[in-house]
Amino acid sequence: PLVSSPQRATPRARSVPRKKFDLGPYIRRVMTAINQEKRYPPMARRMEYEGVTVLSLHLSRDGKLLKTKLVKSSGYRILDDEAFRMIRAVSFPSLPADYEQPFANFLLPVVFSLDSSD
Repeated sequence: PLVSSPQRATPRARSVPRKKFDLGPYIRRVMTAINQEKRYPPMARRMEYEGVTVLSLHLSRDGKLLKTKLVKSSGYRILDDEAFRMIRAVSFPSLPADYEQPFANFLLPVVFSLDSSD
């Protein structure tokens, strides 16, 4: 009978858990800048369209918008188009200096409500 030799356990490299970084203050700055660009489309206002468009943003360290994707439609193309226009109109700030990743991804809800002062 063949006897197998005991296998040695190879040590596994331990990954050092990354400290979770709170991008909340940065995202609030971005949302403020974007909401300053909001223009409720006149036709949408006349038709009383309301909704929330959710976009996914992918930003580089220097604040360059690398990619935008529609995650959830407001239900009205005219409002979704306005959300994309707002994103293109903004100059994004650089990511915080102590943020260690080369880019950031986050979801951005854009609220269209006739009750607010859009």
